[in-house]
Amino acid sequence: MGTLIILAAAILGGLACAKQTLYQSWIFLVNLVFSVYLAVMLAPLIHELLLPSLNPGKEMDAYLLSGTMLALFLILMIAFYKITDAVITIDFDDYPIPAPVNKIGAMVFAAFSGAVLAAFLLACVSLMPLVQYLPLDRVALADSGRNMLSAMVHTVNVFSLQGTSEEAAKTLNSLTAYQPSLSSNSGAEKKTESVQEDIAALPETVADKIVGKKRQEKIDGKVVEPAGPQPSKVRLRRTEQIEKIDGKVVEPAEPQPSKVRVRRTEQIEKIDGKAVNTAEE
Repeated sequence: MGTLIILAAAILGGLACAKQTLYQSWIFLVNLVFSVYLAVMLAPLIHELLLPSLNPGKEMDAYLLSGTMLALFLILMIAFYKITDAVITIDFDDYPIPAPVNKIGAMVFAAFSGAVLAAFLLACVSLMPLVQYLPLDRVALADSGRNMLSAMVHTVNVFSLQGTSEEAAKTLNSLTAYQPSLSSNSGAEKKTESVQEDIAALPETVADKIVGKKRQEKIDGKVVEPAGPQPSKVRLRRTEQIEKIDGKVVEPAEPQPSKVRVRRTEQIEKIDGKAVNTAEE
């Protein structure tokens, strides 16, 4: 979509300036390119200088950056035209150009001017929060505008015999679509951190029990208790100390707890499946 908008602006610009002279279209293109170039490069610096005094929120900060770019562009365009009128005092009628060359040249320069202007406006609009409410792909719009502006900046640098610095490349890469803050995700993350802090503040035995419930392993798709040691300082009741042999639950072969006296009637043994009394010591 962004590429189509840039192409349409180029065609409309060329048709609108069909009656202009080559010199007029060329002067407009040069002033436009330098205005856009300086607006894109100087806007982040001015934006950083305005932040301490204005202290806007996230959405207003995005409007502030794009508004700074647009304001700089308009100021620079007016200033460059004032300088052009003061410096160029010659009459271009004294240097006539063949009519076909004059007409085609004017349309070509006007087409480039329309493409650059459309790309700059797309980049500014893509930075604004309002773009998320438009029925358009804001990422594609931002990419189209940024790519066109990057080509323009590299072209200006080549003609001025300089390269594109890392700061300039970083500034161009920052011309991305506005991304709204995910308040719901941030709230969930804060809630998770709060729960983790609460668990960490609990006594060690209680915290081990809570964490122990989450310690599970799977064997052949079935959930079983892990084979690791029990959490420290957690004492399980005897009824919870069980083992499994061939899939059947049996009592563990552990000695009776110390300091526990069992009545004689409960001290029994089994021989061939029959209960018999134990011999007295």
